[in-house]
Amino acid sequence: GYIDDVHGWDFGNNDADPNPEPMFDENGIDVAFHGTAVAGIAAAATDNLEGIAGAGWNSMIVPLKIANTLGQTTVSAAAEAILYAAAKHIGVLNMSVGTAASDTAVVALFQNVIDQAVAANVVCVASAGNENTSAPVVPGSCNGVLCVGATTESITRASFSNSGPWVDVCAPGETMILP
Repeated sequence: GYIDDVHGWDFGNNDADPNPEPMFDENGIDVAFHGTAVAGIAAAATDNLEGIAGAGWNSMIVPLKIANTLGQTTVSAAAEAILYAAAKHIGVLNMSVGTAASDTAVVALFQNVIDQAVAANVVCVASAGNENTSAPVVPGSCNGVLCVGATTESITRASFSNSGPWVDVCAPGETMILP
């Protein structure tokens, strides 16, 4: 049902171009690349004396963009992307997004699509979020999701990272220095 989805899909703009449009935060930093950067770190080649080594080297990446041209992300775009990953039996789904889990209908929707992805043998990984709160976020707090918080160089919780019993593991997320 997605015409020309050879290179992934942009669920935010409903087209076949998943490349992120520039989106600058209050400090002038382009944050639209975040999902692409996370995927690149995870799949970085090893044993080549360049940059970093990823845990999933030789992985194929299917970009599934959910933000629209204005940088807005809707629940429906995120849900559709998760269902796409389930339908394509993508091995690992990185969800570098999250929203407050205060709306029970949104939580139920995310849990439903996550359940479908898990049933399709998709490993679902999501960010704990960057609001320095212990309030659960979705999809990170959904059952079946490996939720990842951020640490500092000294392996303590990063000041911005969300935390709580719904966070499963933490990984470096602050001041990563390349050799």
